[in-house]
Amino acid sequence: MSHTHYIIRPVGQCDLDDMYDLASLAGEGFTSLQPDKDYLSGFIAKSEASFAKPDKTQQQKFLLVLEDGATGKVVGCAAVKTNIGGAHQFLNFRLVGPDGAPAAPGVRGAQLLPATHLDGATEVGSLFLHPERRQDGIGRYLAKVRYLLIAATPEIFGDTVVAELRGVTNPDGSSSFFNALYGKRLGLTFEEADGRYATADEATLRSLLPAEPIYVDALPLPAQAVIGEPNATGRGAYKLLLKEGFRFIDTVDLFDAGPIVTARRDDLKILKEAKHHTVALDTSPTPNAYGLAASGSVAEFRAVLTPLSMGPRGVALTDPVASALGARTGDSVRVWTNAEAASAATPALHQKSAVGA
Repeated sequence: MSHTHYIIRPVGQCDLDDMYDLASLAGEGFTSLQPDKDYLSGFIAKSEASFAKPDKTQQQKFLLVLEDGATGKVVGCAAVKTNIGGAHQFLNFRLVGPDGAPAAPGVRGAQLLPATHLDGATEVGSLFLHPERRQDGIGRYLAKVRYLLIAATPEIFGDTVVAELRGVTNPDGSSSFFNALYGKRLGLTFEEADGRYATADEATLRSLLPAEPIYVDALPLPAQAVIGEPNATGRGAYKLLLKEGFRFIDTVDLFDAGPIVTARRDDLKILKEAKHHTVALDTSPTPNAYGLAASGSVAEFRAVLTPLSMGPRGVALTDPVASALGARTGDSVRVWTNAEAASAATPALHQKSAVGA
């Protein structure tokens, strides 16, 4: 594990160029990270307004960036959105069995019914890490920062937390599920439709749906096979979500049938594992762990990913790290370390970080 330390903080307009560079690497299908400076500037502005005045009654977007502590370069991002739905309904498909109860993929006689039952939930997403940083599980830590943000002021966030994962696509970028339901009728490719309707309202989305009931058994086998399955690029992210306490039950995306997973906010694993520790300043602490330290409410949220010196009296931090957290001696910070790691130098998770979840 590199001993590079990272700072995780709210995005600002000063990050526009770095965010554009990241968006240019994200590729097709990452609709929340588009390589368009006007779009990105608007996203940043919404995030700045949300951090400036968190409000549990409003739909808000909190975008965090991962900054290399040595260079100041933004190399990743992750977001939390509250009160999803509303003016732009969170419309998706719910699998329902012949008895009307929620059904898993593969249940004979199951139908796909349009549903907005997750409106009002909190969504985690926009997870992207620069390809050159996808080692040593950095993406895992970046994903977990979103939950530390929720823990900072939990009452702002919904009781239910959701995450969407990209569905299975073919080598040419097409979707067997989309082709079966919409291809000929809409006269659009999957990528064209996904981009065009990314922010459509409920009425528009419902107008795209087939008029007849959608029986899973009647779909072509390639379309049936991908219902509830994540894209290959998102399998790592899917595993991390399941480890965190999310579960896939019966809800899939409207266009590609990718899984939509849910968790109870208070059941998120990191909220149970992260502990408060008292800060002690040290000019040369001896690291014995590697992990995240976070401070502040949502409005003042800061976090670092760094080697940590954990002791019986708290956590020893250098001045630069404490300054990045806005913390002083005696302050309390929330700390999470990778318990699976044998030491700070050899964390257990060496898989490449997934993007897009």
